[in-house]
Amino acid sequence: MLKAEITIKRSPEIVWAYFTEPRNWEKWWGGGLKSAQWRKGGKLEWALGGSSPIQAITPGRMVQTAGSWADTTFTFEPNGRGKTMVRIQESSPKGGANFSDGGAAHLASLNSYLNKLKEHLESEAKQSIGGDMSTAEYICPHCDSELQGAALATVKVSMQMGVVDFQTNCSSCGRPITKRDIESSSKKVVKQSASEKRPVATPKKHWWEFWK
Repeated sequence: MLKAEITIKRSPEIVWAYFTEPRNWEKWWGGGLKSAQWRKGGKLEWALGGSSPIQAITPGRMVQTAGSWADTTFTFEPNGRGKTMVRIQESSPKGGANFSDGGAAHLASLNSYLNKLKEHLESEAKQSIGGDMSTAEYICPHCDSELQGAALATVKVSMQMGVVDFQTNCSSCGRPITKRDIESSSKKVVKQSASEKRPVATPKKHWWEFWK
């Protein structure tokens, strides 16, 4: 089993949104993605042909894919304020295959991929888009419940970053939600942030006004 990891100076929500955008894979991974279905049973469709089934997924935290050579697990863990530890873990080669060098060259490739991901993410994705993160709360187009947790973070960050497409699962009903679902439903509740909630000052009356 091989393991490579790196700390990226961006929040898990930003990293996840960048990671799940197929257009970005060509910049940092060994091959580009044509499309991706970010759900259990979905597939990563590779630009050069072939696909990798998704065996397990926890939106915002983990994805495990099956490959003909080995299975790969990507994990995303908070690592201090505004930072994320990204880890790639690969199983031992399948079918009795093995590395002639003990996996040193392949591990170097995994570390190179992560360094490229860090470079592109930190240069392209802002930590705070337009200042603070949007205060918009999105509604599931299927069950009308407010999105929570990783589902809300994925939708919110992806919409702000202008991601072409994304897919997450409702935190209540579990059904998949895509960008098209969000845009077609237009169900969004805007809430004020704490900094926006300012008490309205009541004008004080002079003593003589009480006699009026």
